[in-house]
Amino acid sequence: MREEKKMKQKEKEKNAEKLLALLDKVNVIYCIPRHVSRSGMYRVISLCVVIDGEIWTIDHWAAPLLEGYDKRHNGLKAHGCGMDAGSHLVHNLSCRLYNNGYRLKHKWI
Repeated sequence: MREEKKMKQKEKEKNAEKLLALLDKVNVIYCIPRHVSRSGMYRVISLCVVIDGEIWTIDHWAAPLLEGYDKRHNGLKAHGCGMDAGSHLVHNLSCRLYNNGYRLKHKWI
């Protein structure tokens, strides 16, 4: 059990390093809605960035740092309602990477 926890922590650190390098010159993350549950309490959203004219989906790197990845709907999990779920994901990612929830901005596609 302890070994598994260490592996997850290493995966988080590795993904955080990749994201920090990728997001170095980026300040806007684009959100793409993939799924909304009937109750509205669960959403699946993809996060993308544009670097040198290319679109990069960062879901797989961000998933261990956030609520996880939904394989069925191909995006990041976001639980809750009464909020902008894209803002919630980007804010939490910014907090984990930069210790500043307002370093990264979001826009919807």
